[in-house]
Amino acid sequence: MKKFKEPDYKKLAWKEFSKYIRLRDCLESTGSFEQGICFTCGKFYPFNKLQAGHFVPGRGNAVLFDEVGCRAQCVQCNIFKHGEQLLYRQHLVNLHGEEVVKFLEAKRHMVVQRKKSDYILIRKHYENEARKLQAFS
Repeated sequence: MKKFKEPDYKKLAWKEFSKYIRLRDCLESTGSFEQGICFTCGKFYPFNKLQAGHFVPGRGNAVLFDEVGCRAQCVQCNIFKHGEQLLYRQHLVNLHGEEVVKFLEAKRHMVVQRKKSDYILIRKHYENEARKLQAFS
């Protein structure tokens, strides 16, 4: 008999968060959900070729679902160029200011523990946020 495997709630929450970030940034950068601009290199990519890249590396729980520190990036910048941290930082400073960026950098060291119920709420929240974006465009 096959044992039922409980879903990975963190991954499910991440999937919805990532979708929301990419939708938000595509809409903001191009006015469309079909394509967006990579936050670091500035090139156009189809929605499904973008990733939700983090300014603060490591994807710790304190920064994993931080909307300010997460932007749409191409695979080249996010993975192969390790997030293009210097460019990412410059762009974030221009967008939000030095103090916000310093807070994000400090936030990396914070310990945040989440439970299954937290991830379920995060997932639902970003499902709703994505629906709102799509409804108002």
